[in-house]
Amino acid sequence: MLTSMTGFGEARGVLALGNARIELRAVNNRHLKVTMKLPPPLETIEPELDRLVRSMVKRGTLTVSVRLDRPKTAEDYRLNLTALASYRDQLRQLAARDEETARHFVVPWDGLLRLPGVVEDGRAAELGDLSHHEHDGGEAQEASLWNEFQPLCIEALERFQADRRREGSRMATALRELAEAIGTRVEEVVALAPRVADAYRDRLLERSRVWLEQVGVTLELRDIAREVALFADRCDITEELARLRAHLVQFHHLVTHPSERDEPCGRALEFLVQEIGREINTLGAKANDLEITRHVLTMKNLLESIRELIQNIE
Repeated sequence: MLTSMTGFGEARGVLALGNARIELRAVNNRHLKVTMKLPPPLETIEPELDRLVRSMVKRGTLTVSVRLDRPKTAEDYRLNLTALASYRDQLRQLAARDEETARHFVVPWDGLLRLPGVVEDGRAAELGDLSHHEHDGGEAQEASLWNEFQPLCIEALERFQADRRREGSRMATALRELAEAIGTRVEEVVALAPRVADAYRDRLLERSRVWLEQVGVTLELRDIAREVALFADRCDITEELARLRAHLVQFHHLVTHPSERDEPCGRALEFLVQEIGREINTLGAKANDLEITRHVLTMKNLLESIRELIQNIE
């Protein structure tokens, strides 16, 4: 099954550090680029997470975001008494400069509580302490953290891959339909090709007859036959049609059975589309026929739609 380079997957779970949520988002890219956004306690497991992601994803720009929350408790919010006392004393000193203001001065506690640094988030401080603790704990603690976090990562990656495969399945259906439409035009060109030389011979005979009657000169048929043979050789598209048929068969096989390859087939499809485009362009250049030219233009439009789709295939 084809796999899209774009996709989304997430997983949630409860870890010793708190409630964790991991998200994976990807867009298309010719190569693989992985960006990690991890909170401080999980920064130490970034290499393991990167290796896991790269073992399952081969192309695309992938962003891995992890959010870690601990349930709120009363202990999570603390007053910084040092900062609060500093603000209070500075206000009292300011009020003391004026005797009338000093007599009626009342400490505005509600206003002081809104000032920066007075109320501290204990959860953020705790996560920072955990990060330092992990760095000081050595490989054993890092391994323990990764063993706890790994199942959640695998769950998110599996959902991410399932989303990409669903999108890939829809693209595979569209690609097969477009390729079949090109194949239909190819067979119509195959039927029209033999008449190109015949039509040229008839036009040449008619024009020669009219011209010879006007000038009173005779022309042997073997001269006309030689000219028609040269034209037929220049306009022969038998080889191009044979290669185009073979490319379309290979394209259908890649789209239908991508799992037979050891690596993603996106690059192979890109190369094959280039070859198909080259043969179609040659058909348009060699076939000196209006109806064949119309089919060639249709094939080019269909191939452009294919090219846009495969830009998003891994």
